[in-house]
Amino acid sequence: VRDQSLNQTSTKGATIVMASSSKVTVVVHFDVKPGQEQAFSSLVKTMAEITRKEKGCHFYDLHQDLDKPSRYVMLEEWETAEDLKNHSNSEHIAKAREQFPTLLNSTPEVIRLGFIL
Repeated sequence: VRDQSLNQTSTKGATIVMASSSKVTVVVHFDVKPGQEQAFSSLVKTMAEITRKEKGCHFYDLHQDLDKPSRYVMLEEWETAEDLKNHSNSEHIAKAREQFPTLLNSTPEVIRLGFIL
C-alpha cells in the first residue's frame, strides 16, 4: 500500500518512509541453479552495462559468495527512490526477469535500504 503524499510504503505490516530525494541502496540475493552460473553472469553483465548508464545509478555490482558459489549478491545504489522505480520498471529488467526461472532456484530476495548516514 502506497501513500503518495508521504512517500510511504506499507509492506507486510511494516511502514517504510523514504524521502524521494534520499539515496536508496538495494541488496539482491540470487540462488543460481547448478550449471547456470555462466549464463547468469552473462545476463547480469548485459543488465549492468545498460543499468550503469541510467539516471541516478551510483553503482550496480554483482558479487559471488566465496563460501557458497551458487549464491550471488547484487549491490545497487540509486540517487532517489524514483530513479530506482524507473530502473525496476525498465524494459531490460523486465526481459531479464523473464529468464530468471531458467537460471534461479527461487525468486530473488530484494532488500531496499534507506540511507541513514
